[in-house]
Amino acid sequence: MSKLEVAKLLLSKLMNDRIIVGCETCNEVFLDMKWSAYLPLLHGNLNTPTKWYNKVALHYCQYPEHQIKSNRDRFGYNRPFNFSEAFETQLAQNNICVFDLIHVVREMEEKLKDAPV
Repeated sequence: MSKLEVAKLLLSKLMNDRIIVGCETCNEVFLDMKWSAYLPLLHGNLNTPTKWYNKVALHYCQYPEHQIKSNRDRFGYNRPFNFSEAFETQLAQNNICVFDLIHVVREMEEKLKDAPV
C-alpha cells in the first residue's frame, strides 16, 4: 500500500469517527459529532472560536474540580485530551485568575451567539 493510500485510509477513518468532549464528573456533554460534520462548520480552521469550547471554559471556571476531557486531541489524533489540566496549567503559567477567565468567557458568549457549533 502506498503512502498516499495509507493517508487516504486514515483520513477516511478519522472523518467517520466522533469527537466527544464532556465532563467525566457530572456527565455534561459539550460536543459529540463526527469529524466530517464538525470540520466544515469551522471552514477547515481548527483555531475558529466555538460555542462548545466557551462552554467548556465556563464549566471549568464554575467547577474547577471537575474533569473535562475529550476522546481526541484538537488535531484529531486518537489520544484523549484533558481540558481541566490544560486550563489549570495555562492559568498558572500566565498568572491569570479564574475570575479573569470568566470575564473573557462572558465577552465571548456574545460574539459566538451566531456560531454554528
